[in-house]
This record gives sequence, C-alpha cells and structure tokens, in this order.
Amino acid sequence: MPIKVYLSQANQKHNVGPLDYTEKEGCAAIVKKLAAVFDADERFKVKCAPVGNLIDTADENIAEANEWDADYYVAVHTNAGEKGTITFHHSNSPKGKKLAQAIYKEVAPLSPGKEPSGRVRVMDGFKEIRGPRAPACLVELEAHDWKTGVEWITGEVADIAWALYRGICKGVGKTPKTRAKPKPARIALTARDVTMTRPIGVKAGWRNVGFSRYLKRVRKQGDGKRIIVGPHHITFPEPKKKGWWWDDMLEWRGEHPIVLVKPKKRPFNWLRMHR
Repeated sequence: MPIKVYLSQANQKHNVGPLDYTEKEGCAAIVKKLAAVFDADERFKVKCAPVGNLIDTADENIAEANEWDADYYVAVHTNAGEKGTITFHHSNSPKGKKLAQAIYKEVAPLSPGKEPSGRVRVMDGFKEIRGPRAPACLVELEAHDWKTGVEWITGEVADIAWALYRGICKGVGKTPKTRAKPKPARIALTARDVTMTRPIGVKAGWRNVGFSRYLKRVRKQGDGKRIIVGPHHITFPEPKKKGWWWDDMLEWRGEHPIVLVKPKKRPFNWLRMHR
C-alpha cells in the first residue's frame, strides 16, 4: 500500500512581502511542483489542499486529511519575522518529530536566512499540528518579509520542492529517488566584464545561491578565462539575462567600492646600480 501524504499549502493571501509576493501564491507553486515530484514515486499517494478564495483553509484541510485517512500531514508555509527555515511538530508525536527533523535537514541548507540552532520546534498549539490524526509537520520555508527570502522562495521552486520530497521520504523511512539533472542551458554573456571587491565571507543570498552558481556555470561552459580572481578583487563577464541576484550584487558592490593598493616601491640600491 502506498504511503498517503496530505500536502497543505498556506492559503493566506493577506500575508504579503516584497516583489508583490503573497504566501498563498508562493506556497501553491511549491506544493504543485512537490506533488508532481511525488507523482513519479509509486510508493506514495499525495493529496493537495485546494487553493480557494478563503483566507485560511487550515480547518478544511485538516478535515479532508482526516477523512482521507492520511498517513502523514505536511503543512507548507512561509514566515515573517524570523529568517531561515523552521519546522514544527507535536510533543507527543515521535513520527512527527522525525518528519520535522528530516525536512529541516534538507531545506535549511538551501534557504538564504541563517539563524541560530533550535529550529526544529514543538508547537502543540498550532491547529495544523494538533488537528490531524496523522503525524504532522508544519514547515516555514523562509521569511517572506525580506527581498532575498522572496527571491529564493519564488526563484528556486524546483529545488525547494525536491528538498521537501527528500525530507518527507527520509522522515517516513524511505530512500528518496534520485533527481534527474537536465543539462543546463548555456549562459549568454555580453562583451562587458565587471570588476568588484571579492565578497569574502559574505552570507547574503545573492552570493550563496545566485552569484556562486553563476560563476560555476560560466566556468563549466568554457568561459572561465573571463573570470579573474585576485587577492582583493574579482572580474567576471556580465550575463545578457540577469538572474534575481544581480541587483542585490550591484547594490553590495556599490557599498564596497574598489580600493586600489599601490605597489610598494623598492628601496634604491647603489650596489645593484654599480654592478
């Protein structure tokens, strides 16, 4: 018998963020992709909460999951106030705790917000934790009240869905199937090169998720000679199609202007001159 997993995406259209983000639309896109991933795994059967016009369908989702006799209940949300990934479970549910830990372990390394430990939490008061008869986990993927978080939530839908899939599989004791990696399309580059101070130690999302991946793909497609890395500066080609991280990178570049270091003059040596 396949494992029945109920996927409940947040339906709060009033929870908004930068770039015209709404929690309802952001979570619906991720859960739709997650359901498609599960459809290719015959060990599971999933049911998704309907995306309706109600402000919050949590009560309806719980009732539907209980009527369907779900084996597991996973609620997918985005947060406000705390950056990074957080998962919640019931204090009396060992299976819910295992699921929450597994999902956190897969999603948290991808999210741009980095917060202290203690991100897998007991929260018996949440209706989507106490209401389902099945072991339940509620995941806050990332905060939607900052631009970098929204860019990640909306720009990395497939990666987030696959991370959730892996976490759910491991949380219920199954080995996730391997994701087929399509060959990435070649990045079209302009003739212009950009130079900026090297972002050493920067933990911003534009660098960790966008810029670093861009440099890796440029090198892989054979244009690595245009990337020049010095002790303090880096030069790289400008892409024709700018990724979501480009504006954030330019803003950071403006805040960290290039400082030219003059080479030290060698002391005059009379002996060398008269040799």
